[in-house]
Amino acid sequence: FINSFFLSLNLLFIKKYNFNVHYFDIIDTEEKAYFLGLLYSDGYNDTNRGTTVLSLQEGDNDILTRFNKSIDNTRPLQLIDFSRYKNCENNVNQLRLTLNSRYFSDQLVKLGCISNKSLTLQFPTEEQVPKHLLRHWLRGMWDGDGCITISNVKKNTNKSTVTANIISTLEVCNGIKTFLTNELSTGGHICHPKSAKDNSTRILYLGGNKQSIRMLEWLYRDSTIFLQRKHEKYLNCRDILQNSGWNLNKSNIANQRLIEYNGEIRNISEWAKIFNLGEHVIRNRINVGWDIEKCMTTPSRIKKKKVN
Repeated sequence: FINSFFLSLNLLFIKKYNFNVHYFDIIDTEEKAYFLGLLYSDGYNDTNRGTTVLSLQEGDNDILTRFNKSIDNTRPLQLIDFSRYKNCENNVNQLRLTLNSRYFSDQLVKLGCISNKSLTLQFPTEEQVPKHLLRHWLRGMWDGDGCITISNVKKNTNKSTVTANIISTLEVCNGIKTFLTNELSTGGHICHPKSAKDNSTRILYLGGNKQSIRMLEWLYRDSTIFLQRKHEKYLNCRDILQNSGWNLNKSNIANQRLIEYNGEIRNISEWAKIFNLGEHVIRNRINVGWDIEKCMTTPSRIKKKKVN
């Protein structure tokens, strides 16, 4: 009787929150793929307690609010005010989303989002994230662990260079590098950060202006969800490059048209090689209003030789 009494008393003071624990049962939308990538990078999945936590800067509240709404979570976001803690006054305040469900936690494990992921995280399989949604997963990873910087190439000049990189485990960096090589012919190089105390952490550097801008153009293309802060920094870097004399149009990077067909995204030149068509043929067909299926699968006309 006493145990039952105290159990009832505890339940009386514990507020029950609900959310859609089946949200990640299948990754079949841009939004789900993005949020899974964000959890890969910035999330914490405590499988022992069945608790999942995602914390972002206070200024990124729109993303956490959207996630909360998408999973029908009745629990409000928690503000972490670092000014209240000793020696943390200069830290940026955070918002925390907490989800308590062992089923939800186990589903994330099946999708590759495991505990202690900083040392053992793997690149997702196609069963976990379908290939046509992998770009959105990568954007979630980028928003959590990606970085874009711009600096002067030479002192006392207005020439600038952009560098994009992402930090993760060796396995994830290798997976991203392979994915980008297949999609954009943009691989980059992987190195071990000097500040890392473990042997698992790596940084994937995408190189200079051409590779970095091309990857980011592709990453944000037709996307409906991303961290506004990261996106604005990318746009700012583009503006600085243009103002410093780097001709984006001439380099055919910013305006290079990417086409999605059959779940793959490639530029016109790459599609032309695959379907044995001229680049001008595909471009002209698109300009006159042909749908993508017809553009790719219709053979070029073979001009008949005149017989004298």
